[in-house]
Amino acid sequence: MNIYHGEITEEIRELLLEADPSKDSLATYFDSSIKFVLEENASVIGICVLIIMDRMAEIKNISIGKGYQNRGMGSKLLQDVFTYCKDNNILEIFVGTGNSSLGQLAFYQKNGFRITGVHENYFINYPDPIYENGIQCLDLIILKKSL
Repeated sequence: MNIYHGEITEEIRELLLEADPSKDSLATYFDSSIKFVLEENASVIGICVLIIMDRMAEIKNISIGKGYQNRGMGSKLLQDVFTYCKDNNILEIFVGTGNSSLGQLAFYQKNGFRITGVHENYFINYPDPIYENGIQCLDLIILKKSL
């Protein structure tokens, strides 16, 4: 398990913005979070940003570099997060993702998360509309996993 204690480097910022295109949003949670990283050849190839709230955790951001996707790296990173949470008596972990993020919805469900809610029109006030898979991202899908 590799917990990151440094600042947002350009390399990390690029990864984070792949998962959350709002720089303002990143600024609200990065400093108060726990960051898990995957590294290869001294470069960060993946990151997961976690916020702890009592006995619950929220994944605020998870991203794997483009050249490393679809190789099990995201699942490995999640396993480190799950281990950390279990070791720290966290009972549940949740994450939100866009309705248009079909790959992410599949990824979370493959890793044991269940859809538990929808926040309609969550992404309406983003400065620029987000489109993925030919679908406008409007709603936030909430997924949870008991540990």
